[in-house]
This record gives sequence, C-alpha cells and structure tokens, in this order.
Amino acid sequence: MVGRLALILALLAPASALGQEGRLQTLRFGRELSFDILTPFGWEIDYSSANQLAHFVMHESGTTWRHASSVVYARLVPRTSEEKIDAYIEESRDEAKQTCPALEYDDISLEIKGSSHFVTTAYECLGSRHEIVAVTEIPKFFFLFVLSSKSEESLRAGIPAFQAILSSFAYREPPPKPKPIPTVPNSDN
Repeated sequence: MVGRLALILALLAPASALGQEGRLQTLRFGRELSFDILTPFGWEIDYSSANQLAHFVMHESGTTWRHASSVVYARLVPRTSEEKIDAYIEESRDEAKQTCPALEYDDISLEIKGSSHFVTTAYECLGSRHEIVAVTEIPKFFFLFVLSSKSEESLRAGIPAFQAILSSFAYREPPPKPKPIPTVPNSDN
C-alpha cells in the first residue's frame, strides 16, 4: 500500500504547487528562534488548539484541525549537536511501530524548493491516517512537519499546500546580542 502511495506521490511531485499563493510570515518562538513560512491561501495557522501535539497546526480555513480533511502539524524537537537526523528518524520509526505494528512507510521525494533540506517519508497505519513526515535540522532542534489526512485522496489533495509550506520554510539566525554600552567616567570631580 505504501509502495503504491510512494509511486502516486512521485508522479504528483513534478506537478508542483510551488507557485501556490499565500501569506509569507516570520514566526518567532522566543528571542533565539524564528523562521519564515507560508500559510497557503485557503489555509489558516492555529497556535493553540493542538498544543499537546505540535507547536502549531495549519489546516483548511472554515474548519477545525480535528475536522479538516488534511492538516499540517509543525513541531520542534530539541537536539544536541551530536544528534543526527537519520538516527532521529530511525528512532521515531521504532516508536511508531510500537503503537502500530502494521506500520508501513517509504522514503519519498517531494519537489521542494528553498534553502532547507527535508527528509520526507510517507507513513500509513492500516485503518488509521495517511501521513507524510518532513524533517529538517536547525541549530538545537529537529523541525518536523507532518501532513496528516483521513484518506489517501485527501493526502494527495494536501500535497501542493504541503510542498509550498516546506519550500517557504527558512530558518533565521538569531540577531546578535547587543553589546553593553560602555560607561563614561564622570569628569565633574
């Protein structure tokens, strides 16, 4: 099943939606972390509804993240400088197999333009949701984006928006810390 899904995705990737319109914005999480990301037209960003699952979710406008046919979860996972993306992905797959022993997955290639490199994988747990997980590394974090859909058809329909979101993602280096202002001795003595 996942093999068939990977084939479908590979065929869809060249029909890129990278020209998809939307609102490009800079999101900040504290002083040290900010990035640019596109919210595609017809989608909205929600920072509070799914905070037990993600730092924010994006879904089609006019619905909630729970009822949308497709939703994109975005989550930051702290990492040390020694932790590598391949080991993190393998560990995540092992954890997912514990909750879904029938889990099937395939590494896939989506057409993603932009400055970030993503490792993308299609997942399916029989009788559950269809998902594409995209992971990239930024300083101190793995950044995960998950396109999650109720059906394979909904997943395919959400791919153009997902490609546009991933293509727009750009980590921003934190601004330099301000230098202390030197004090001038008082010359009135």
